[in-house]
Parts: sequence; structure tokens; C-alpha cells
Amino acid sequence: MLNKKDYLNYFKQLYDVEIVMKKETEKLLEIIQEPEARKIIKRIREDEIRHAKIVKEMIKLI
Repeated sequence: MLNKKDYLNYFKQLYDVEIVMKKETEKLLEIIQEPEARKIIKRIREDEIRHAKIVKEMIKLI
């Protein structure tokens, strides 16, 4: 059974993953010029930002 510390550790790791994914999409935006691909990558970046915010909210609840 997971305890509070385990959940906190899990969500901190998850937050780190979301931040890395956001940075990766930003790197892609620097090199990809195709407009449709850029639109998709921008949406993915916005999702990662939103995910990170949700994870932060979960951490506050723990």
C-alpha cells in the first residue's frame, strides 16, 4: 500500500516528466518549420503545461 510520501514522490516525478516534455516540444518548435506540424506541437506543448499545473495541484492536496 502506498503512503503519503510515496504519492508525493510519484507526483514530483510526474511533474518532472511534464516539464521535460514541455522543453522537448520547445526544442522541436525551434527546428520544425512545417506549419501544420508546428500547430500540433504547439497544442502538445500547451497540454504539457496544463498537465504540469494539474500535477502541482495534486501535490498541494497531499
